[in-house]
Amino acid sequence: RDRSVSRGLGDVYKRQGIGLATILFKKKFSPEERDSGIAAILMGCMGITEGAIPYATADPIRVIPTYVIGSAVGCVSGFLFGCQNHAPWGGLIVLPVVDNRIGYVAGALIGAVVVAVLMRILKPDYVEPEKVEENLDDIEDIDLDIEIF
Repeated sequence: RDRSVSRGLGDVYKRQGIGLATILFKKKFSPEERDSGIAAILMGCMGITEGAIPYATADPIRVIPTYVIGSAVGCVSGFLFGCQNHAPWGGLIVLPVVDNRIGYVAGALIGAVVVAVLMRILKPDYVEPEKVEENLDDIEDIDLDIEIF
């Protein structure tokens, strides 16, 4: 069987899964991350990887293993469904050149759901950072004496 199905599904599951997690488990993500989740889903459909990167860089210990596990499950599902991707890239945009399109979409959904559920389990709830208000009266003045020679 051709390994290209793993490449094709690998372009989908991370962004779709993290986007799905931002929709289903809103309390796990900041408002900015939730807004980016929608964009990540759209990027995943086109095979654009950059939608998943901000989440991985913000919390690599939890997110990268989640991506790996979701990838393994999604790609194995695609192989078991007998999918074959004839394009050298992935995402859902390649569906016209995929054998067993239903299996391909199912593999992508399975991988995405695994990513979303693992994010629910592993990621702590988002806590709004406390705003520090400066009291200008408490700041001491600094006196500088400059002498010109």
